[in-house]
Amino acid sequence: MFNKEPFVVSYETICINGEWYDLEDATHCVVDGQEYIWLEDQWYELNDSIVGDPAETVDDEEEEAPNYPQYEPPPRSGRWGSILVTGLIILFVVGAGLKVMKVLDHADDAISRAEASAPSSVVAVGTAIPKSTSAPIQKPTQLVTPRPIRTPVPSPWDTQASKVVEAMDYTNPTTRDYALSLIDREHGGKYNIAQICDIWDKIYKQWTYVNDPKGSNYYSPASRTVKLGVKGDCDDFAILVASTMMAIGGSSRIILASNTDGAGHAYAEVYLGPDKSNVDSAAKYICQRYKCRSIAYRTSNEGGQTRHWLNLDWQAKHPGGPYYKNDGETVAIYPNGRWIKFM
Repeated sequence: MFNKEPFVVSYETICINGEWYDLEDATHCVVDGQEYIWLEDQWYELNDSIVGDPAETVDDEEEEAPNYPQYEPPPRSGRWGSILVTGLIILFVVGAGLKVMKVLDHADDAISRAEASAPSSVVAVGTAIPKSTSAPIQKPTQLVTPRPIRTPVPSPWDTQASKVVEAMDYTNPTTRDYALSLIDREHGGKYNIAQICDIWDKIYKQWTYVNDPKGSNYYSPASRTVKLGVKGDCDDFAILVASTMMAIGGSSRIILASNTDGAGHAYAEVYLGPDKSNVDSAAKYICQRYKCRSIAYRTSNEGGQTRHWLNLDWQAKHPGGPYYKNDGETVAIYPNGRWIKFM
């Protein structure tokens, strides 16, 4: 049987053939403990956000009529017997017909009453559900407008993430031009760790720390921070660093770290790659450039894929410096608005 009825996920990130995609309002179902997702008129297996093989489908086939024994009438015993049998059959048919008509009248009345009492807010969704048996999944008909079975409760982090993402205007010409101006000529070419260090170094050296207005938490857009002369607090620094990294082709995220006493901090991280070799390569360059022994990075497992992130906190003194220590919540906010909370 179904572990749960088909349901709609309002937002999710899935992996298809090694590439990650953001989806909205995708339909899922669970059959015998296996989760499936509906993509391009086909059910696919879904395991920890990774899309697997397409499920087998069974075409609807006409059921064969049961092979019941055929009725063979007894041999006729004479003319009057035949007339008597014929009369009984006529009486039986007439009576059955009257009874059927009465039943249909009652059915019409019931349907009319049901239509009259149905609320106007009911939405009919024409779907065919996969069979909940050990047989292959039956291919459903085209889904009409998906209808979530539950309403998600908004989180305060949704609001925070929205504000941070709005400030990360890495496609703004001001932000893009500023990022390019920070890269040394000898480090030109494809996106590389030397360019990451060039950008962090120059923003760090130009930065003037200024608090937000008391009692508020303002996230300055990256382009505005550039126009103001590279000034602001820790979250403004983080947003500017993350935005400039993305402006040259990198992937970054913002970390918001809180403490139980109400204080907090913000910093950026940049994506190094899925393999430990990506970390080793970055560490070799950074330790040579900054005369350090090691680098600080974070490893996370997202959708079944390992990802390595480099610390770009302005308090760390150099890319990959020590992480800020907090005793409260730590949340990562991505440029697409998604956020995750570290345990």
